[in-house]
This record gives sequence, C-alpha cells and structure tokens, in this order.
Amino acid sequence: MSQKLKKSAGSPLKQSSGGVELDGSSNGSRSRIRFSQEQLEQLENHFREENYPSKDRRTEIAETLQLAPDKVYSWFNNRRVKFRRDEGDTNFTASASGSSDEKKKVSRKSEKSQDRRRTKRV
Repeated sequence: MSQKLKKSAGSPLKQSSGGVELDGSSNGSRSRIRFSQEQLEQLENHFREENYPSKDRRTEIAETLQLAPDKVYSWFNNRRVKFRRDEGDTNFTASASGSSDEKKKVSRKSEKSQDRRRTKRV
C-alpha cells in the first residue's frame, strides 16, 4: 500500500491524510517521517507485544496505520536500539514484553560482565 504525501509551499512540514508529517529539506536529502501520536501509541503497543515482528506482521501493522512497510521496519529497528540503550545491555536477547524481573536480571548480568572487564584491565 503506497501513500502519497501532500506538499505545501513555503512550509518545511508536510501533512498527509494518514497523520504522517515530513520535515522538508531544501537540499533534496531524504525527509524525516514524523508519526502522529496515535501511530506512535499503536507502534509502542505492538513493540510491547513483540519486538521482532515478522514481515507479514509488519505489513499488517503498516496497512492498519497507513504507513509504508519499510517505515514500520525502520521504526522497530530504531526502537530496539533505543530499548537496548535504555537498558544498558548490548547483548539483548530477551523480549521487550518480559517481566521487569527478567529485565533487571539481564541488566545485572551486563553490569557484572562490565565489572569483570574493568578488573581484568587493572
């Protein structure tokens, strides 16, 4: 499902009927998608359920939210990176929907391995 975006003269933001905005650029570089609040909430809900959705599931989400499938793919990639960064764990394998106890265990393991690396250098 392809979505065409309306261009507005003189304004750096362009609004589409699906609630997605683009930050325009005068030098012809790629524009940045700005998701609507409703789209972000839906994407976050899907991420809590499953942080590695299948291609079919991403396509389904994209159609529901009136987005291009590649934008949904990129959003999930970026969200996983943010999740790992916020958790402080570069070896993330647990699902995002795991309990907070599981997340604390993963975080503690990461801290312990970092401590071990620091002590070996000394």
